[in-house]
Amino acid sequence: MGIELQDIQLVKDCLGGNSQAEYALYKKYGPSTFGICRRYTRDAMEAEDLHQLGWIKTFDKLKDYRKEGPFGAWLRVLFVSVCLNAYQKKKNEWKWLTFNVDLFESQELSDLKSPSDFLEMEHLTNLISGLPEGARLVFNMYAIEGMNHAEIAMKLSISEENSRQQLQRARQKLKRQLVFQKQLADPNFKKI
Repeated sequence: MGIELQDIQLVKDCLGGNSQAEYALYKKYGPSTFGICRRYTRDAMEAEDLHQLGWIKTFDKLKDYRKEGPFGAWLRVLFVSVCLNAYQKKKNEWKWLTFNVDLFESQELSDLKSPSDFLEMEHLTNLISGLPEGARLVFNMYAIEGMNHAEIAMKLSISEENSRQQLQRARQKLKRQLVFQKQLADPNFKKI
């Protein structure tokens, strides 16, 4: 049975109240959905809270899955939405939250070798999670979710220019962190 057919059967079984199917769906997609939550948050505890909320919403909205595309893609959109809604809620609660716009020289992360050459994925996720909130959100939405600046601006209620600046800020900070990590991994690097 193909992956999509397996997912459709799991969804059908979940809608029928089969708790084993619910567990199978969670077991299959739990790691990737937690990864989404982890990228959008600062720490693992906040990610766990969003992950739990995302799965509650998943099972509540499962009846809305129309089987028009892969279930994994539908689930990804739902979890990104949960993360962005949590951000918007926080933003509304903390009126003092503003985007700190720093202008940097334009440089691309592609100047570096692949981060996988010297970092584990978990470490890279931690670096992304350590970005300032505005930069982290824009970086995830642009670089990972594939949204453009107009979409990001609309979802975060910021200007497109602010979105571009936040992306640049994220790239610069990540580049500095990656270069530093690479230097630390170099046996010829002299630590002071």
